Amino acid sequence: MPATAKITKSSTMQDVLEAYPSAQRALFRQYHIGGCHGCGYEPDQILEDVAHRHDITDLDEVLAFIEQADEIDRRIQMNPKDVAAARRSSTPPRLIDVRTPEEWGLAHIEGATLVTEGLATEMMR
Repeated sequence: MPATAKITKSSTMQDVLEAYPSAQRALFRQYHIGGCHGCGYEPDQILEDVAHRHDITDLDEVLAFIEQADEIDRRIQMNPKDVAAARRSSTPPRLIDVRTPEEWGLAHIEGATLVTEGLATEMMR
């Protein structure tokens, strides 16, 4: 289901995630849906049923939030060619790697900075 396709309260969670890949993160952040055993869902469950199980009754709000989160995600995404061009520019972007130190140790992009508690604090200022 392409991102331009509309989802409804009767859509399965699989359909929601196929239409809006950012929905998984957005639903967890806003409504604590998914992400852990107690708040999880199965791909074939209906969005409305999942929401009701979390005491959410305003499905229009949920649908609007999913679409809004997707719009925000699309605005901050860059394709690899644009990233490569930006890195070659006179003012290259700072790449922040948010993976664990163990993952960083296995592989990372040259010039990227591993996020640390200190860096996170600095970025929040």
